[in-house]
Amino acid sequence: MVAMSMDGLLGSPQFMTVSSLIAAFGVALFFALLRRHKSSQREQPTNDLEGSHRRYAGRYTMHTAYDTVQGKSGVRYTLVAPEGGSKGNRSAQSSREVMILGGACSESFSGPNLAGVLHRSHEMERQALADLRAGKPASSLNTHTSVGLSPFFGEFAREIGSRAPWADVRHNARSCDRASEDMKVQPGDDWFVTLQVEGASAVHAAFDVLLQLRAEEEPDEEKKQAILSSSFAAIADTSYHGPGSTSFGSCQPLGMHSRQLHYPAPTLIDRPINEPEAQYFARKRKEFTQWLEANHEVVSVLFVEPQWGSSALGQPWPAEELRFVVQQAKAKGIKVCLSQLRGKEMLPIPLCQLLACMLVGSLSTAFMFARCMVKRVFHWVQACIRHNRICVPLEVALLPPRSSNRNPCVSPPPLWIPCHSACVICCDDKVCADEIMCGLGRHGKGTLFLSQHLNLDVDAVTFGKAIAGGVDPLSGCLFRTGGRLLNATGRSVMQSHTYAGSSTRALVSAVEVLRKLDKHHGDLARVADVLQQSLQKMAEHPSLRGHVAVHGQGLLWGIYFPDLIDGANTTRWEPAIEAKGAENKVADSDLSRKYADWKVARTSTLKSFKKACHEERVLPYFVMKAKQAGCLLTPVLDLTASDAAEGVRRLQAALLKTKF
Repeated sequence: MVAMSMDGLLGSPQFMTVSSLIAAFGVALFFALLRRHKSSQREQPTNDLEGSHRRYAGRYTMHTAYDTVQGKSGVRYTLVAPEGGSKGNRSAQSSREVMILGGACSESFSGPNLAGVLHRSHEMERQALADLRAGKPASSLNTHTSVGLSPFFGEFAREIGSRAPWADVRHNARSCDRASEDMKVQPGDDWFVTLQVEGASAVHAAFDVLLQLRAEEEPDEEKKQAILSSSFAAIADTSYHGPGSTSFGSCQPLGMHSRQLHYPAPTLIDRPINEPEAQYFARKRKEFTQWLEANHEVVSVLFVEPQWGSSALGQPWPAEELRFVVQQAKAKGIKVCLSQLRGKEMLPIPLCQLLACMLVGSLSTAFMFARCMVKRVFHWVQACIRHNRICVPLEVALLPPRSSNRNPCVSPPPLWIPCHSACVICCDDKVCADEIMCGLGRHGKGTLFLSQHLNLDVDAVTFGKAIAGGVDPLSGCLFRTGGRLLNATGRSVMQSHTYAGSSTRALVSAVEVLRKLDKHHGDLARVADVLQQSLQKMAEHPSLRGHVAVHGQGLLWGIYFPDLIDGANTTRWEPAIEAKGAENKVADSDLSRKYADWKVARTSTLKSFKKACHEERVLPYFVMKAKQAGCLLTPVLDLTASDAAEGVRRLQAALLKTKF
């Protein structure tokens, strides 16, 4: 009876239906798991050094065994070493968590914050993909710049303009986006922005636009062409504005950049150990003034980094020294000659000398002075009209005319004219603040750009890839004024190309990053305080004091080793260095041997520090060059206080293992 019931059940239609459904589900599950397995194999290629890594030419020596980044959460990365081992003597295919404190200079947020930033652009792309599959017109994800602009550019322009370093531009960007109906020029209404893909191109675009603006402000056509074809950009002698092979900066592996000159900057890594800081800054001021006097005629654009990156290990430019450089550059180094005459006092000696020359018959000399005076007064009047303000005192009319080449002009004696008030010389030099490293709030001062906090009188400011979260490539330069002049002369940025602001995703992500930063400045400042206190306490450790020093601000810090920097030891090793090229060099001199031993010990110490960091599972950005010895810390902007403290603890443990 039971057997017959079981046979009936097994043969019933209901049982057959359920069995078919279970079988179908099992087959579907099998193929789903198979597809997932194959997909995971495609997404996680093998780390075979002989296969993939030896084909990659990148940051390190060719055929370097790079780690593979399998995942990351804030500053905690999951790294997998390639087969055959990797740096730090790790075992093959070892997976481990490492705190990355130096790899986020081109990123902004992480975790849920990054997800929030990318959500809008992701949803936009998801909808575009659905429309594409359905054969419908879809939102443009990328538009060639010769065709048009993304519909999101206007939104991005308003957001970044409202956070510009200049108050008039911020007010204009917040109040309106187009000219008023009566077409009157509104204050701060002449600003504009260029967009690029990475930082080096943003700096090139800044140079070419400022160069064109400087040239168009020159009334003389011959001088205008000379500025465009042969004037230079002034770059700090310690600086980085992109890969050295093609970009501005002090690193020049392929030789001197054809359009840059280096000016002296007060980087502490170049300060001799035995020279007081105040004395060093005073000396650098004098050197810069002398440099500017010698080169201002051939320089049209000057770049500053309000806080250095790897080139000076995160050092903030001392505020007063930076303002001095900017002010002097804007004035082209020309000293204002002021006379403090009162009432009916006699004219100063130089004018009397001119009258004496005329009386004794030196008419040619007098004619030269008169001609120079008329020409300079004419240009002064033009400048006053162009800038709509009194720009210079009359005595500047008698400064020697600009030379069309680099040969200095013969200067006549100064002709003094009575003046009862100090007057700042107006000049046309352009100054650009490169904030690709220190901007976008990383400095921790509560503003988007450090230039605003320092109240710098700059003409333009650059921003880097972090503006779009580091996921979608976008960079650029914001200009205070010049849009109407470029329009009137038929000019625009020369550094333009297919991807110069063409990515819709990048523009949307940048808008979300800017809005997120407004709410994050307070948290960033609090974590920055924790990081600063932890680093300073580390530098004061009894076993590290004297060997390790730190400087920086916000979430951009440098750790350096004073005893291992060539620049800081100039006076110590100068005789040995100079003896290298001397014909009468004593091969076995005691100082030369000590210098050679010091260089060997220096290399050994740096290698020891790097190995110790790998052992402690913390990776800063290592900077190990002749003038720099240490590392840079550039964590994500939403670094937590606990991770900041833990990261410094690991760095301290690595430094204590280092053999100084």
